[in-house]
Amino acid sequence: MNGGKNRLSYWDSGIFLAWLTNESRSEEDTLGIRHLIDGFSTGKGLIFASTILLAEVLDARLSEKSRDLFRGLRANRSFHFIDVTIPTAARAAEIRYYYSNKSDGLPGLSTPDAIHLATATVHRCDVFYTFDGADKPGKQRGLLPLNEYFYGTYGLRIERPRPEGQIALELC
Repeated sequence: MNGGKNRLSYWDSGIFLAWLTNESRSEEDTLGIRHLIDGFSTGKGLIFASTILLAEVLDARLSEKSRDLFRGLRANRSFHFIDVTIPTAARAAEIRYYYSNKSDGLPGLSTPDAIHLATATVHRCDVFYTFDGADKPGKQRGLLPLNEYFYGTYGLRIERPRPEGQIALELC
């Protein structure tokens, strides 16, 4: 989507929290996070995240060491915090409106989820990494099931982090 330049990825807050807290996850998820971290550490692509991530992550159950590691991301040239601008907020409103008006028995998207997705689309990211998977009718709309709409509309893939060598199925 970005013309063959460095891969632009967006990490949802759950990815950061899993990494910073050493969250107990499946082996595949753990290897997927490690693959993302290794790519980030070696400069293979850029990572974008909305500044609302600060509020979501820094109020979490982080050790002081993890808080310092997270704060230190700003010094890495491969990582970019993106401010919520008027175009991003307008896109988030459009996304929330779209999902609030679907008659599929699921709730609309939360404001933070819509802002994260809007930030990724406005800044033309290639992939949005998240663990936010399954829909829970009447309670929560997962993000992974939104892949088809976001890929078709914005060219943004929504995926779980995968271990190196695993290939995502491309939508045609």
